[in-house]
Amino acid sequence: MVLFFPFRYRFEFNPDEGINAIKAMMNIRGYQLYSEVWSDQPPLFTMLLTLCFRVFGLSIPAGRGLELLFSAAILWLAIQYLRQFWGNIHAIFGILILILLPYYLVLSVSIMIGLPAIAFALLSFYALSLWHKYGDVKWLILSAFALGLSIMTKAFTAIVGPIFLSGIVISGWKDYRQHRDWLKACIPSAIWLTIFSLTVGSILLIVVKPANVFQLIQGHLLAGDSVLFRAYADNRIVIYLSRFIYSIPMLILAFLGGIAALRSRSWTAMYLVAWVAIGSVSLFINVPFWHHQQLLVTVPAAILAAIAIGDGLSRLQKILQLRERNVFGIVMGIFAWTFAVIFMFYRLPSTVQQFDLKLPNLCAQPVEYSDDEEILALMSEYAHLTNWVYTDRLMFAFRTQLPVPPYLAVLSKKRIASGVLTEDQILEILEEYEPEQVFSGRLNLPVVQEYLSTRNYDRVDSSAQYRLNVLEDFLQIPTSTSGSSTQE
Repeated sequence: MVLFFPFRYRFEFNPDEGINAIKAMMNIRGYQLYSEVWSDQPPLFTMLLTLCFRVFGLSIPAGRGLELLFSAAILWLAIQYLRQFWGNIHAIFGILILILLPYYLVLSVSIMIGLPAIAFALLSFYALSLWHKYGDVKWLILSAFALGLSIMTKAFTAIVGPIFLSGIVISGWKDYRQHRDWLKACIPSAIWLTIFSLTVGSILLIVVKPANVFQLIQGHLLAGDSVLFRAYADNRIVIYLSRFIYSIPMLILAFLGGIAALRSRSWTAMYLVAWVAIGSVSLFINVPFWHHQQLLVTVPAAILAAIAIGDGLSRLQKILQLRERNVFGIVMGIFAWTFAVIFMFYRLPSTVQQFDLKLPNLCAQPVEYSDDEEILALMSEYAHLTNWVYTDRLMFAFRTQLPVPPYLAVLSKKRIASGVLTEDQILEILEEYEPEQVFSGRLNLPVVQEYLSTRNYDRVDSSAQYRLNVLEDFLQIPTSTSGSSTQE
């Protein structure tokens, strides 16, 4: 990925990259998250990204490198679980299936919060599996702590909390049936729940603060009823199936992996089965369901699929050696490898095409003449004269290191559609901050054009899809040949 996946010079993979980056930049400049910088997401990833930018500078490749570390953690955790609980062959196929997942590679280098949250949740699962295997309480504590961090990164992993706690309770019940000691049976559940609650509670209390907790949930609760996202709800089944269409063979493999785990009485894998099942239901209910959210289901499903492929390989060997006499086992083996071949046949070519053997990240930045580059050059030209910039494409503000009004650091369709941010509020903020540059690239809100029509702004770009307006006074200042303004 570091050498061959072209991410260093990619302007933007997803608008959420700009939102996450600008929140961290504003935080570095002294604006407090939630009380000043509005955000509807938990704080942990912003805190880690802020630390990353403090160490390595305000650099998009640095933020993407942080994301890549979380992706590597997912691969490592999957390998360790499969190797310790199933075997080396299963671990090898686990790596392959994960890499072939739709969107996995792109999301591994996109500054977004979903993949880090899944990495923490997977760490929680792996630690819990080790507790079941060895009985050491340190793994139980790590599991609870890691899941708390996961939810404080992105709350969609909260679905696995009841699953993990149920598994611990069932384990305690089995222990009670053997020893008839209620206290001993309840201690593991109490320890896990206490550590988890302390982790989540302390972050909410210290970082988010009680007055701002509603900010985390308000937009998500209201989005489903909005006019903009009603089409998602009305076409829920079609959209849901379209998100998973390229993962269907892998999901069938995950189902076979669950059967293999059940037949071999590998109870830790049942956590993954429940994770996939409940995650699938939660994404079906969620409105809107974005393409990048599918990793909540496909990552644990990929581990189950690796179990199915490894088990299928073992069965095929027995079939060839005439040692497999169980008809069900023969069918399972043939089915597993049939769907494995189908999945790899469809996913391998498109995955390989994403890599560039010319070492794109080590080469000089390519010269591009896109609309993005034009806008970026123009914004940079007037950057030293600019105190504030309004934009609905936050990546431009970050790359020019221009601050945005803190309350508009998260300017998304979801926030506006849910009514959490109104056009009247945007107008008030524009009038308060009087930004020297106004750039519309996604939303094209009428209120912005209304504001521009009552002020002395001129459009300076020539792109078809964007509009960059700067104060008329800027145009009276001569610019140097290097592309930056010089004040006489």
